[in-house]
Amino acid sequence: MKILLVGECYSENLGDGVICQTVDRVLQEHFPGVQIDFLDLSGRVSYQDVKEENLTKTEQLLQAGFLVGLRLKNCAAYRACRQAPVRSRLLWRQLKRRLRRKYDLILFAGGALIMDYFAGAIAMVVQEAERKRIPVVFHACGMGACNADSIQLFQEAFSKNCVKAISLRDSFARFTEIFPSITARETFDTALACARYFSRTEKVNTMYGIGLISMSRYYEEQKKMLQSFLVSGTQWKIFTNGASYDQRFAQTLLSDLGISPQEQKKYLVDRAKTPEELIKTVTSFQYIISYRMHSQIIAASYGIPSLGLVWDEKVREHYYKLGFAQNCCAPEAWRMEMIAQLGYKAEAWKRKADQAALSSINDLIEQIQGVRDSDP
Repeated sequence: MKILLVGECYSENLGDGVICQTVDRVLQEHFPGVQIDFLDLSGRVSYQDVKEENLTKTEQLLQAGFLVGLRLKNCAAYRACRQAPVRSRLLWRQLKRRLRRKYDLILFAGGALIMDYFAGAIAMVVQEAERKRIPVVFHACGMGACNADSIQLFQEAFSKNCVKAISLRDSFARFTEIFPSITARETFDTALACARYFSRTEKVNTMYGIGLISMSRYYEEQKKMLQSFLVSGTQWKIFTNGASYDQRFAQTLLSDLGISPQEQKKYLVDRAKTPEELIKTVTSFQYIISYRMHSQIIAASYGIPSLGLVWDEKVREHYYKLGFAQNCCAPEAWRMEMIAQLGYKAEAWKRKADQAALSSINDLIEQIQGVRDSDP
């Protein structure tokens, strides 16, 4: 079996990479001999900076024809491509090159894919899958903001004959309200299973890991949190999920708190550059307090108690679905005394995360097996 695994495979926000790498390991474990290729939805081919290659003359003509066709239709897909021309061009190139091979399945590996940012990209991939009669499965996807064009693109994509199964890790009620004619099921993020496939760091180095996010609207909340830790007398360090913009934001915060660049090494972990490095970073802490959801998911997978700061409803839903609503709060509601509660019911936290991981794995295998069983 040959599978094209689609996602933000090489995003510098490494939570997406943890999803893709975990799904890859699940597939290799359950389908011996499977051949898997990655397709990054932003057209990247590695974790290094993307440099545009020159298209061959044939590729230039094909791409021009593709865009002219969309423009003549004056459709949402054309508008989506024009909003992100470089990303669309990079993805189109990699998609065409990948589909020179024959695949038995195109699998969207999960993450917050059902949102404006990915609508045009997903529409492009599904359109090509339909044209080549390749079955498509969406597994453990989440939802973000969707405008009218995006809703139209997703509705058209999900309604195509090639789309065989859809599962949601979050926003299930919202999805069914927006797309009432589309059949979907509820599941968990597959990255909850990462502890099954990746080694943690050899020893815990610091008690508290503070995961920051580059969002100006939460600048003051994050600054106040660091001020509390600076006078707390506890062992702590800042980490990020690997995104360079998050790392720069953390450095700016420390500078604004009067900490010189030379001193910042004492407070800020080096930026992770691969999913495995992110896992090593998160597992180097006894507890974490974080904004980014996949640092919280990694922590859950390894049984590390965490406090989630809710900047998006998907964070709240993550904790609610695991039965630990008390382990998340709005950024402005955070208090130092909440730390004492993080270790409460740690064994139950790990057990619930393991159950959710197994559920997601079983759902994924069932979706793929359903496609194989229906194949004439």
